Amino acid sequence: MDRCANGHLRDAANLYVDPRGKRGCRQCRRDANRRSQLKRTGRASPWEPRKTVLQRLWSNSEIVGDCWVWRGYLNAWGYAPFRYAGRHTLAHRVSYMIFKGDYPVDKPETDHLCRNRACWNPDHLEAVTALENNHRSHAGTRDPQRLGNMQRVKTHCPQGHEYAGDNLAIRQHGARVCRICERAKAARYHAKKQPGRGVVW
Repeated sequence: MDRCANGHLRDAANLYVDPRGKRGCRQCRRDANRRSQLKRTGRASPWEPRKTVLQRLWSNSEIVGDCWVWRGYLNAWGYAPFRYAGRHTLAHRVSYMIFKGDYPVDKPETDHLCRNRACWNPDHLEAVTALENNHRSHAGTRDPQRLGNMQRVKTHCPQGHEYAGDNLAIRQHGARVCRICERAKAARYHAKKQPGRGVVW
């Protein structure tokens, strides 16, 4: 009798043919899907109970001083990605919701009081507004000068244009914008979309 590479019988019930005409084994396909699912959930077998959210958090973490530091993958900003309730979020946000409940409507962001973005200790987390979170930032340095204050004292954009007069635009959330740079950016975009149109600098 015809059998697959793993020894499963290719009878009428177990044989399938894909759109390219290649024959396959249904049992091997089911086994591969089961292995993939177990790998995603981190379980050794389908009979092992699923890990709780806290078990999943602690499986990749360690205690360093007062911080509960995530030792798994960190994104480009130093935060710990985490899958929770079927969606992608961050470990510290999950920790806040577990220990302190949902975020207040007027304070949707989390501030790390310990300044360690990989930490998810709920005692080190505080719900704040986006503006407050920005003011508390360190701009990636150990200098105590806050990012919000550093931005407010700037008088020129990175290209050297002054934030004044007709060249200054204020966005809805309060950010200052250089109109010259915005026009140049729009011109480059349209030149890319319409090759015959020149770039105006």
